[in-house]
Amino acid sequence: MEKTFITREAVRQVLDVYWQQYRLRPAHTAIGLLSPAIGTILIFFIPPLIVAQLVNIFASQGEISLRIIGTYLTLFGGSWLIGEALWRIGIHYLIKLDTQGINNLSKIAFNRLVGQDYDFYTNNFVGTLTKRGLAFSRGFETFTDTLTFNVSSNVLPIIFALIILWRYSFWIPLVLIFWIAFVIMVALPIIRRRSKLVAVRHEAQSKVAGYLADSMTNIFAIKSFAKEREELEAYSRHVDDFTTKAKRSWDYQNLRFDTVISPMYVMANLFGLLAAIFFVQQFGLGAGVVVVVFSYYSQVTRIFWQINRVYRNIESSISEAAEFTQLLIKPPKVQDIRNAHPLKIGASNISFKNVDFKYTDGEQSQDTFLENLNLDIKGNQKIGLIGPSGGGNSGIGRETCQPLV
Repeated sequence: MEKTFITREAVRQVLDVYWQQYRLRPAHTAIGLLSPAIGTILIFFIPPLIVAQLVNIFASQGEISLRIIGTYLTLFGGSWLIGEALWRIGIHYLIKLDTQGINNLSKIAFNRLVGQDYDFYTNNFVGTLTKRGLAFSRGFETFTDTLTFNVSSNVLPIIFALIILWRYSFWIPLVLIFWIAFVIMVALPIIRRRSKLVAVRHEAQSKVAGYLADSMTNIFAIKSFAKEREELEAYSRHVDDFTTKAKRSWDYQNLRFDTVISPMYVMANLFGLLAAIFFVQQFGLGAGVVVVVFSYYSQVTRIFWQINRVYRNIESSISEAAEFTQLLIKPPKVQDIRNAHPLKIGASNISFKNVDFKYTDGEQSQDTFLENLNLDIKGNQKIGLIGPSGGGNSGIGRETCQPLV
C-alpha cells in the first residue's frame, strides 16, 4: 500500500464538510460556542471585580457594613451561578451538535467508501479504511470541542480582561499582550517540530490498528494454518514501533515545550503583579486594582499551557480526517451512472437450440455427452434436472448462467 500524503485539497474538503455541519445547526453552533465563553467571564473575571470593590471599600472606610457585604456576596454568588448555568447550557447544545455531526459524517463516510471500485479495496487495508473512516467523523467532535473549550472560551474572556485593564492604564494590558505574543512566537516553532513527531506517531498507530483489524478479519485462516505466533510477532513489531515513536513525541512535549514555557509563565505573572503595584502607586488607584490585575494575569496566562494543546488537537483532528478524504481525491474509475433507472427484469426466457457439448482434456476431446439438446425455460419458471452423477446436470446449469433446481 502506498503511503498517503495529505494535500491541501484533502484538508479543504474536511473543513468544508465540517462547516456544512455548523451551517445545518446555526443555533446549536452559536449557543455551544458562545455560552461557555460568557460563562467563563462570569465565573473567573467578574468575581475579582467584586472582590476588588470590597477591598477598596475596606481600605477607604476601615470597615464594611453587613448590608454592603450581603449585596456584594449576592453579586458574587449570582455571577458564579449564572456562569455555571451558561456552561451547562452550552455543553448541552454542544453535545447535540457533536452527536448530530458525527451521525451525518459517519453516513457520509460509509456512502463514500461503498462508492469506490474494486481496485480501491485491493490497494487499501480494511483496518486502515475503518480507522480513517471513523476518524473522519470523530474528528468533528475533537475539532468542535477544541474551538469551544480552548479557543472561544479563551478569546472572549481575554478581550474582556484587556478592556477592563485598559480602564486602569493602557500599559497594564500592553504588558499582558506582549507576553502573550512573545510566548506564541517562541512556542510555535517548537510545536511545529513536535507536530512532525506526532504525524509519525499517528502513522505508526494507523499501522497498528490496520494490522489488528486485518488479523481479526483473517483469524480463521490464521488458526487453520497455526500462524498465531507469527502474527503475534508481526503485530508486536508494529506495537513496538508505535510506542517508541509515541514516547519520543511525549518526551519532546515535556522536555522541550513545557520546560521553555514554565519560566515564561512565571515571569509573565511576576511582571503583571509588579505593573499593578507600580501603577497603583503612580496613579493613586485603589488597592483592589492589584487584586484585579493579578487575577486577570493569572487567568489569561493559563493559555500558555493550552497553545500546544489547541494546535495539536486542531491539527490532529483535521489531519486524521484528511487522511480519509485524501483516499477519495481521485474518483473511482468505474462509477455508477447518475440518476440511473432501477434494473427491472421482465419476462426473460432461456432457450437452447441444437446444443452440443463436450469436455476437453488438454488437447484431447472426450466423447460428446450433450448432443442436439433443445430446451426452453420460460421467465420465472423453475425446472428440475434429474439424472445420474456426471450426466450433465451441472453442465447445463452453468450454460444457462443461473442455477436450475
